[in-house]
Amino acid sequence: MSEGRSRVVIATTVHPICDVRILYREARSLARAGYEVEVIGPPPETGSSLGIAGVTLTVIPRETRRLRRAVLGGWRLLRMLLERRSDVVHLHDPELLWVGLVLRLAGRRVVFDLHEDLPLQILSKGWIPRRLRRAASRAAAGVLRVVPRRFDGLVAATDVVARRLPACRKPVVLCNYPVLDLVPRRTRTHRTPTQFIYVGRISRERGALEMLRALAELDRADVELTVVGTVSPGLRGELANAVASGRVRLIPWEPPLRIYEHLAQADVGVMCLDPLQRFVDALPVKLFEYMAAELPVIVSDLPRLREIVQGADCGLLVDSLDSSSLADAMRRLADSPEERRRLGENGRNAVRERYNWGSEEAKLLELYARLTRKHAGRPSR
Repeated sequence: MSEGRSRVVIATTVHPICDVRILYREARSLARAGYEVEVIGPPPETGSSLGIAGVTLTVIPRETRRLRRAVLGGWRLLRMLLERRSDVVHLHDPELLWVGLVLRLAGRRVVFDLHEDLPLQILSKGWIPRRLRRAASRAAAGVLRVVPRRFDGLVAATDVVARRLPACRKPVVLCNYPVLDLVPRRTRTHRTPTQFIYVGRISRERGALEMLRALAELDRADVELTVVGTVSPGLRGELANAVASGRVRLIPWEPPLRIYEHLAQADVGVMCLDPLQRFVDALPVKLFEYMAAELPVIVSDLPRLREIVQGADCGLLVDSLDSSSLADAMRRLADSPEERRRLGENGRNAVRERYNWGSEEAKLLELYARLTRKHAGRPSR
C-alpha cells in the first residue's frame, strides 16, 4: 500500500466489474480524490472493461447459479478480501452481507451499498415460487433492517431504497446521476432516418413489445430503432423478426463507455416501463444518460419520471401500455427536428445543473473522509 494513502477495495459478485455505479462513479471519484482503489468483480457479459486511471481491476469468475455464487463465490471473495490490506471494504450485493459481518469480526471497516429495493424486487422474481415470494420479501426486509447495523457506512441508490436500511446508521443516498464528462454530446448531424434508441434489459415489462408495435404502426422508412442490451429469452423470436424486417438494429450489451458512443449517434432516447411498483419508485440511470447525451426522451408517464421530464422540459410522456401513444410521440419527434434539438438541449442543461454526479460525489467523499479520519490511528489490515 502506498505510504500515506488510504486503500479502498470495492467488491461485487453480482455486477460486472465495469458497472457504471461501481467503476465509473464511485471508484473513479475515490481514485481522483487520492485513494488507492481496487475493484473486484466478475467480467462483463460481452466485450472488455475500459479501465479508469488509478483503479486496479481484479476479475473473478462469473458464477451463473445463484446459490453457488452466494456461497462459493462469496467465500472466494472473502478469502481475497482478508488477504488484502485495506482501510475500507465497500460491498455492493445483498448476498455479501454475511461476508461483511465476517470482515467486521476481523476488524475491517465495511461500507454496504444497496442499489435497489430488494424486498420489492423479490415479489416479482420468477425463479422464486409465487407462494414463497411474500415470505422471502419479508425476510429480506428484516435482514436489511438488522445486519447493516454492524457496518461502518451505508449507501443507497435512491431515497426509497435508503428506507430499507437501518435509519440509525444514517444511510447516504448517492443517486446514479451521470458523470457528465464521460457522456459525449450528440454528434449526429444528418436528419434522416430518425434514430430512436433504447438501452438496457430488453423485456416485456420494459416496453419491448410496445416499441415493436409502435414501429409497426408508424410503418415509415425514415424511422429506425436501435436497441442495445440483453434480450429476455421469451422475446428473442419477436425481436429477430423485427431485425429481419429492417426496422430494428440489435446491438448486444456493451461496456458503458461504448454505449455512450451509440447514444451520441442517436436522435431520441426511449424508455417505456410498465407501471409496476419497482419502476414507479425508481430513478432509471438510462433516463439521465439520455439527457446527458443531449437526446430528447420519450418515457412512461409515471410520477417520478413525469416530475423530472416536465421539470426539465426535455421530452414527451406516454402511456407505456399503449403502443399508439408511443407511436404518436415517435411520429411527433420524427417530424420535428427543431423540437428534438430544443428538448435535447434542455435535458443536457438539466443534467449539468442538477442531475449530475458532482453533488453525489461530494457526499461519497465526505463519508470516506469521515471513515478514514476517524480510524486514522489504526493500522490497515
